Amino acid sequence: MSASRPGLGTEFLRCVDDCLSLISRYPALFPEVHRKSRMALLRRFPYLVIYRPTPEFISVIAVMHGSRHPRRWKNRSET
Repeated sequence: MSASRPGLGTEFLRCVDDCLSLISRYPALFPEVHRKSRMALLRRFPYLVIYRPTPEFISVIAVMHGSRHPRRWKNRSET
């Protein structure tokens, strides 16, 4: 993500917040990708939100660029 445009960081955070709101309303909406972890794509930015829903809460494992190697978040989901 380039910081060359004023307000781009705020726009990114708004997209993350919108995605997290959608996840909180519909935790099973996005596909399961690894050991009950699910993956949502951000609108407009090439980033992923990896999360694991449970009956009590939703655990966000990672918010990461889509080009990163999956091992980066899969190791986190093991715990």
